[in-house]
Amino acid sequence: PTRRSCRTFQDLFLQETAGKPLLLPKIQPLGDIDEEDLSLSLADEKSIQEIMSLPPAISPLKRRILLAKTIAGIRDYTQSFDQALALADALSAFMDQIIIEGLDLSNLANIVPEEFANHWQITLDFLKILSEYWPLILHEEQVIEPAERRNRLMYILAKHWQKTRPSAPIIAAGSTGSMPATATLMDVIAGLPNGKIILPGLDKNL
Repeated sequence: PTRRSCRTFQDLFLQETAGKPLLLPKIQPLGDIDEEDLSLSLADEKSIQEIMSLPPAISPLKRRILLAKTIAGIRDYTQSFDQALALADALSAFMDQIIIEGLDLSNLANIVPEEFANHWQITLDFLKILSEYWPLILHEEQVIEPAERRNRLMYILAKHWQKTRPSAPIIAAGSTGSMPATATLMDVIAGLPNGKIILPGLDKNL
């Protein structure tokens, strides 16, 4: 679910009412939590303080350039800055996937069979850019990864709803909960007094 799909969803409500004015439900895309809307939905001061204390997310352009500069500064990996940019894009996608899945880089050395150890070591040395250098750069820039920030916002919202148990209807639709942070939020919603989960393409006959 994205912001674009939310706008389409709003249009469908108007189609159902033949364009007559109506009060729409609040529609928020999962995986794209809006910080301002989230702050307004959290009544207790502790949750709002948690949001306010989160570092900002690094911008995609700045991340790409900083990663490329780091790669270019290491011998034997690239012959041009264009190559460094391409590798930075690949590392960014890999890093996003790790964060989204709630994993880390600490066990990379142990996941490959011994017969591939020599080839894998080359990859491990390259991935030290993410495991060793990149956290230091983020700390120096006082930012965090966008995926990490999104995860934290969803966990804050899940914890808040689990604690306050709102009675208003809250419906999570169109997501399979394949990402850990999303699955946690959906699990909390399912347990609310008027919470509902609508799974896309669910085959009840399987």
